[in-house]
Order: sequence, then structure tokens, then C-alpha cells
Amino acid sequence: MCRPFIQHQKEAAALFQRCVAPLGLAVTIIVGLSLGIDSNPYVFLFDNIVVACGTTMYSMLAFYLGSVVPGIFDRNAEAALLLLAAILVMMGSAY
Repeated sequence: MCRPFIQHQKEAAALFQRCVAPLGLAVTIIVGLSLGIDSNPYVFLFDNIVVACGTTMYSMLAFYLGSVVPGIFDRNAEAALLLLAAILVMMGSAY
């Protein structure tokens, strides 16, 4: 009895998650083009949407490099060296 309702809620949540970031970025671009990049609404949107999305992508990449990639790259030394270089580049750009 509750299964269709739960399935609908999961689909609605997935649609919401797929639409929030592109919509927020589009609103930020429109506000920036119409009001200028020095306006308070643009600075607020940029700090709370674009910076948050960048931080999320960076942390997901770090998790991927830390959990999945070593299992793939443990087969040869060149791939392990490439992984080490990627980690160093990420650490260098973290600041």
C-alpha cells in the first residue's frame, strides 16, 4: 500500500537533486549579467551556490582518489606515480 508512495517520493527527491544545482547556477549567471558582479545579490548567490558546488565537487574527487583509485592503480608503478601526482596537485590547489 505504501510502496507506490515511497517510490514516488524517491523519484521526486532525485528530480529535485538533479535540478537544484543547475537552476542555482543559472540564477547566479542571470543575476550577475543583469545586476553586475559587484552587487550584493550576486555576491550572496556566488558565495552560497557556486562556492558550495565547487567545494562539493572537490571533496567528491578527493573521496574518489582516496577510495576507488588505489585499487585500480595498484597494478603498476606508472599508474601509482600518476595517482601520487594527482594527489599532490589536489593538495596544492586546496588552498
